Amino acid sequence: MRKGWLILTLFLLSACDNSPIADNQFSPLPQTRGEAEQLRQLSLNTTAGERRLSDFDNQLLLLFFGFSHCPDICPTTLMNVSKALQQLPPETVQLVQPLFITVDPERDTIDVLRPYTRHFHAAILGVQPDTEQLLQLTKFFGIYYRKVVQEGALEYSMDHSAQLLLSSSYGQVLGVLDPHMPADELALWIQGAVARLQAQ
Repeated sequence: MRKGWLILTLFLLSACDNSPIADNQFSPLPQTRGEAEQLRQLSLNTTAGERRLSDFDNQLLLLFFGFSHCPDICPTTLMNVSKALQQLPPETVQLVQPLFITVDPERDTIDVLRPYTRHFHAAILGVQPDTEQLLQLTKFFGIYYRKVVQEGALEYSMDHSAQLLLSSSYGQVLGVLDPHMPADELALWIQGAVARLQAQ
């Protein structure tokens, strides 16, 4: 497994759009036990109903922040996640919960996210946080996002961090990965992270 695929910076942008107008700014916060427990108890609106991160205590969380209108990095990454999951044995897949957390909850309703995530893999849950929850999640996990409006355009886009995060439900990050990592290497990372969690 090549260590070069591990991203050491949390400012990798998706290149969904390069327009200049910012809306939401990233400000990293320290991860404390109190913050982690607060995050675990957030009641999140997902494509499988209301869920808390604490519902996934026995699973590895595979987190990706994006939005359904993203033209390139988001669908490419989710397809890569799907391919990686298909390479894993069923007993390992059961110990993994992929979450696609939208940074565009205004447009990405559950009715939009449900067919979008299912298109890639049935195991992927779409998450539509409210504005406050999105700020908590992105600050805790070090995710950048901003609304981008192009002059004269009717629609806006979103710039956002594009890394994949492997995490426990307690916010223990086990991997910050390049979204362009080959699916076979991603599968190895997932297997290794699952093994670490099961050994704890």
